[in-house]
Amino acid sequence: MKIQEDALSTKTIAGEDTTNDVMKVEQQYTYKNISTATTTIVKSGSGFIHTLTINNDTAGGTITLYDNTAASGTTIASIPGGSGKTSRIYDVQFSIGLTIVTSAADDLTISFR
Repeated sequence: MKIQEDALSTKTIAGEDTTNDVMKVEQQYTYKNISTATTTIVKSGSGFIHTLTINNDTAGGTITLYDNTAASGTTIASIPGGSGKTSRIYDVQFSIGLTIVTSAADDLTISFR
């Protein structure tokens, strides 16, 4: 038995760009800006850190990222003050939560999901 398909019907997959014959993949992240010396619980539960952008760096301070919902536990990264304005790509998972501790009035933006 042969099934005849209508020549005008097309089946596409979500994200498919049929005009250019490619699949479109879009990475979307949430962000949080921190601009004071503080402990910030960015996210509870598991997630993914994409980048940490240091918008304004204060010498003498430290930025510490924890896989936890408190300022303790597994350290993901510890960045010394005076590192300069930069974006650091991590692309890593965390399992308990994401907490960032800034010991100076640094201005930073974390992108995550």
